[in-house]
Amino acid sequence: MKKIFLSSLLSVFAASSAYAACTQEEAQQKAMAVSTQIQALAQKDAKRFQEVITEFQKKSQELANIQDLDAVCKYYDEMLEKTK
Repeated sequence: MKKIFLSSLLSVFAASSAYAACTQEEAQQKAMAVSTQIQALAQKDAKRFQEVITEFQKKSQELANIQDLDAVCKYYDEMLEKTK
């Protein structure tokens, strides 16, 4: 499950454009932070992890089709809040 999640993070990151206020570097840092928090959530609350990962996978598919790093960073920020 963790590998699927990490693949989703990377595919969203790779599909995003470099021409945004949020840089690729920032998006990558946020992606790694989200990954770390979701992995911690998996250890603490399996049910909530499943809910979060399902939502994340759906949203990742949407974000992979756009070229907006700002939207990606905004979503990562939302995920960081949800997984605290």
